[in-house]
Amino acid sequence: MEPTGNSSTITNIGQDDLDWKKISPFLNKGDDPELLYFLYKGLIFPKEDTLMLRCRMTGAELDSKQLIALAEIAETHGGGYADITTRANFQIREIPFKDAIIILKKLLELGIAPPITGLNNLRNVTVTPTTGFDPVELTDISSIAKEIYQQMLYNEELQGLPGKFNIALDSGGKISVSSEANDLGIKAVSLDGKVYFRLTAADLHGEDTIANDLNWLILPENIVHVVATIIKTYLQLGDFSKRLRSRIKFLIKQIGIETFKEKVLAQLECEVINDSSVTFTNHAEPDAHLGIQPQRQEDLCYIGVNGSAGRYTSQQLKLIASVANTHGNDTIRLTTLQNCLIPFLNRSIIPEIVETIQATKLTVNSKIAGSIIACTGSAGCSFSASATKAHSLALSQYLDANGDYNEPINIHFTGCSFSCAQPYIGDIGLIGTKSKGEECYHIFLGGGAESNTSSVRVWKAVPHNIVPQHVKAILDFYAQQKQCGEDFNQFVHRYGAENFNQSIEPSG
Repeated sequence: MEPTGNSSTITNIGQDDLDWKKISPFLNKGDDPELLYFLYKGLIFPKEDTLMLRCRMTGAELDSKQLIALAEIAETHGGGYADITTRANFQIREIPFKDAIIILKKLLELGIAPPITGLNNLRNVTVTPTTGFDPVELTDISSIAKEIYQQMLYNEELQGLPGKFNIALDSGGKISVSSEANDLGIKAVSLDGKVYFRLTAADLHGEDTIANDLNWLILPENIVHVVATIIKTYLQLGDFSKRLRSRIKFLIKQIGIETFKEKVLAQLECEVINDSSVTFTNHAEPDAHLGIQPQRQEDLCYIGVNGSAGRYTSQQLKLIASVANTHGNDTIRLTTLQNCLIPFLNRSIIPEIVETIQATKLTVNSKIAGSIIACTGSAGCSFSASATKAHSLALSQYLDANGDYNEPINIHFTGCSFSCAQPYIGDIGLIGTKSKGEECYHIFLGGGAESNTSSVRVWKAVPHNIVPQHVKAILDFYAQQKQCGEDFNQFVHRYGAENFNQSIEPSG
């Protein structure tokens, strides 16, 4: 019989049919079976003989002690690396079953394991990573993010969300969290000198747009209640019988956006302002997650540090932690663009810090390396049709060696139709597939969260070994044909994505 009780876990994998007998043989002498059961409910089995740890940080923030501990877990119990995901989570892979209890105890000591079990949705609140020190944001949303997290943790009416459900909070700062690409997007806006929040709900991204605007303005003091009510309404009305259709966009498609809004309003205990005229002022800079960037605080700055498509070795993570502890305020922020920010650095010591960071083969100012996003790929995920991490690294190296690309053009690699790396919002999106046994990619162009446009598939099943040459041809064509001041997304929509396959051959 499976153990019961109220122990601690990391997240729920949402697969109750996993066989308890698979993990029982890996108990060590003296291990608590009950504790291991709850840990088992929080770890994913990427391969038959190893586990994957997913660990999220409230407000995308952790301190140097926590980061060093995660690096040591990766080094001692995992594959020697950790991945930052597009939800600003950490994933550590290649963990033996026998080490599960040891890891859980370490996470509990660090305070980064949730205090209750069975909540896959604990990883699903993303936030502007520069909030609190961003020079252009409208408001600091740190406390709101924590309140929503607490609601999802302890409010029983909000539990049971599907694993992919995501909420994104945007403070109007320099780094976008692509809130429109999430089930629920929350953006700060300004009206008559006062801050409100504007809400979007996901659309079906196979169509032209990726978000529905609810046309509501919400006061900051009411936003947590409104979010909780939207989630509760969704849980009441949504269809959760099929995993692939258990998202808010399918409910809205079924009953219509206006009916959905009416159902939410019927349960609200506060007023909302109906106003479609107040638009979000986009202050986001596409490369603000890279390199040296100014903070709101005078004479201070943050550095955006980038690994290889979100992958960092344990030694690299320890170096980042050391810099944050020695020169910053002992905090590190994670971004949905899969990189780390080290804030509160004095400008006078930046050259020394940059030299130290780059010595570990981390990049600080590469526009190409910092703009490539990749899911785990077939090396760690059974759903993936392609080795996205390896292929994205090959692309980065090829472009660095064969061109001078200074514009931050987002390139999203994902290994399957689950689209964990969100290729539909990338300037260039690649979805892995198999063709005649070969790893290939469908290539999409022209996606953008801020422009609320979904990418369009232009090429089918391009073999992975010619993807670098093909992407280079796309970028070179853009450089030759663009108008003054025209970014890649604007160029694609002016030229017409459907016209690209007439101008560029898949062979590059």
